[in-house]
Amino acid sequence: EISERRLRASSSVIMPAFVGHREEVRVPDVSGKELTAAEALIAKSGLKLGETRRRHDRAPAGTVIAQNPSPGTAVKNRRSIILTLSLGEQGSVVPDLAGESLRNVEIALGSADLTVGRVFHVPSTTVASEAVIATEPPAGAGAAKGSAVNILMSAGGTSPGYLMPDLRGLDATE
Repeated sequence: EISERRLRASSSVIMPAFVGHREEVRVPDVSGKELTAAEALIAKSGLKLGETRRRHDRAPAGTVIAQNPSPGTAVKNRRSIILTLSLGEQGSVVPDLAGESLRNVEIALGSADLTVGRVFHVPSTTVASEAVIATEPPAGAGAAKGSAVNILMSAGGTSPGYLMPDLRGLDATE
């Protein structure tokens, strides 16, 4: 009987002193919030901001993309919450594709984590047929990984001639 009383006293008085018997609170959901707003919400909940990590993500730069412990988890108050913030999308640079064939364009864009967008063919007497004249975005421009680059290709030859009618003196409907 004495040892049972000691055990109860130990578990209700002594152990809480060692393990820090504190009130539990729920972890707030700070996903998508900027760091200052997330920190304020964490503090308001009786918790504190712990380590902040960063990684590239499609979410806007500076916003929370992950947290540990998860939202809604019951934890002791004053516990640290670890946040992961977005650095924004990791970008690529559009390579110089002038004069390249469509096959070489596909390879170069794939290596840069970009894709071929729309391909337009226009007559050109200065660039060989089936060679790149220009790109949009242009060479050297930044682009989000996975985005499309439109290609302007030479159809070779000369520009076809057009006969322009004489429109002087006519109104718009004529």
